[in-house]
Amino acid sequence: MTSRLRLFLATLTLGATCVAQAEISPARSVSHRHPGPIVAVLDTDRDGTLSATEIAAAPVILAALDANADGLLSPDELRITSARGRTFRVSGGTASLNVVLALDANFDGEIQPMELSNAVSSLKRLDLNGDGELTPDELQPVVVVTTRA
Repeated sequence: MTSRLRLFLATLTLGATCVAQAEISPARSVSHRHPGPIVAVLDTDRDGTLSATEIAAAPVILAALDANADGLLSPDELRITSARGRTFRVSGGTASLNVVLALDANFDGEIQPMELSNAVSSLKRLDLNGDGELTPDELQPVVVVTTRA
């Protein structure tokens, strides 16, 4: 199965799960959800919001994840090992998945050098209210449901 197909299926599954969960459970505050490892890496002050400074630093922070220095972030490099030795996928967590999808412009499952250099503009597209920061609400994926007339 190609990485593009896997990414599409994961996105489709996530969307369907979010819609189903929204229909059967009461609303919960987004601020209590774990943002996921990639947001945790980018959120250097750990306040749950990506500030303009943190967004501007994203290309450098993400490039530091490039373990083999080939200029791109492969799925293996999109993993973080905690101090306890536990490995997390950077795209784990809905907020991190949303950020990875925003960064991976060609949806090939890798963050290419051009996508790394465009990280600031990619992240700014998630800033729905235009205040220059990404709040926990803005970091969560938005499910858009369309119907045919």
